[in-house]
Amino acid sequence: MLKYLNYNVRMEYFKEGSILDVYKSLPGKNCRECGELTCMAFALKIVEEMAKIDQCKILSEHDYKEKKGKLLKLLAKARYINGQSN
Repeated sequence: MLKYLNYNVRMEYFKEGSILDVYKSLPGKNCRECGELTCMAFALKIVEEMAKIDQCKILSEHDYKEKKGKLLKLLAKARYINGQSN
């Protein structure tokens, strides 16, 4: 039940247009290494807590360090709890 309540809080935040912010914080290469067809599909899975951001291997590269940091801040603001693998 608690997870469901947290989900509602997050979805209220994401309704403000931030799903696109999650998408913009991803590399945008549609490489499919995360298991999704597109980065947009992956962004939606992140918001729904059905994917972890470190499934995106490109975000771990040095060139994307700034984007990853921005994404982590955005998700923290939305009370996202399933960010990275332990």
